[in-house]
Amino acid sequence: MRRVIIYSSLFVLLFVFIMPGDVFAVRFNVSPSRIELIVNPGEKKNSYITISNSRSQVPINVKAYVEDVINAPDGEIDFLPPGTTPWSCAEWIKLKPDGFTLAPGQEQVVKLQVKVPPKARGGYYGITFFEVLIPSTKSGGIQTSTALRIGAVVLIDIAGTTEYKAKLTQLRGVNLEKEGVVTSKVSCMIKNLGNLLIRPKGTIQILNVHQEEQEILELNPEKGGILPGMSRTFTVTCKETLGEGQYVIRALIDYGGKELLGGQASFINK
Repeated sequence: MRRVIIYSSLFVLLFVFIMPGDVFAVRFNVSPSRIELIVNPGEKKNSYITISNSRSQVPINVKAYVEDVINAPDGEIDFLPPGTTPWSCAEWIKLKPDGFTLAPGQEQVVKLQVKVPPKARGGYYGITFFEVLIPSTKSGGIQTSTALRIGAVVLIDIAGTTEYKAKLTQLRGVNLEKEGVVTSKVSCMIKNLGNLLIRPKGTIQILNVHQEEQEILELNPEKGGILPGMSRTFTVTCKETLGEGQYVIRALIDYGGKELLGGQASFINK
């Protein structure tokens, strides 16, 4: 059984994986948590990851492997077998060593070797996991094990082949009422039509029927990403309480391309 806590949006910060309880006080670190490479088509390139057992009280057996990543429209992240996604780089990566034992206080440097195919274009992504199986005993003497794993994200851009392209596919205002209090939110869906990861950012402007600005909201301050071909919905909450009536929403979004995305919609606040 694995429990996962993700403290960031796609490919922004560290993925942290924990296990229930404090079994054998096993704690280990992986550095860096993100590897970004710009590689030419057909080129080989190496990077290095350090795994440290400095915080654990017992020796640990570490297994290293690579998986694919995918983001759902709501921003949730999932991990898939190597070669599942069209942007997968998992099958290009070799880890040396891919299995080792670390005594308390010991470190191991793992070589991440990438070999990019000659016809590769755009951006490719994956995650390198370092996993430790922790034995534990339930009541009744049944022996079980818990997997503790920490991931290092891998982002590869193929030099001279990346294309930024995106579309604003939805912009709407919604009202949510809870315990008599109405909260106004703006929902914005963006589709990545290019061939590399994008991190859109921008502003949402709220205007009344007289074109008077009521509020400006920041879109995606956490810099959450959208993988190629995928859509993601970003929701922002109005800080000010809007009165009843009709309002206009204007969005201006920078996704990394030459042009900005813009959109306008109206909604009625009840």
